[in-house]
Amino acid sequence: MNSERIDTGILLNALVMPGAGHAAIGQRRKGCALALAVLVLLCVPIVFFTLALANALEVIPADAGALTRASSAIGVAWNSEAHLVVRCLIGVFALWAYGITDLLIIRRKLRARMRP
Repeated sequence: MNSERIDTGILLNALVMPGAGHAAIGQRRKGCALALAVLVLLCVPIVFFTLALANALEVIPADAGALTRASSAIGVAWNSEAHLVVRCLIGVFALWAYGITDLLIIRRKLRARMRP
């Protein structure tokens, strides 16, 4: 493992997806775990928001008009699932920051070992 490879890993982790950088430097298990955690944190709120949206659309009368129904349903779904969406986004950001920080620490340790 060299410093340039770790720099590429840091960029991958920062710009593509948390975990991609770890996989690029050979830490495949850690990279897959980070990527899987991020995917779960992105998919869970989508599923719950979609279910809340479907439930809200069932309650709103059909004669209310399409735009009124849609905007009301989105508002109801957001009010019921906003906490989950925000918490999951905070989790994604935390994993993103962890991945970058971990790769920076790995790079610093590698450079310290390479010094005479």
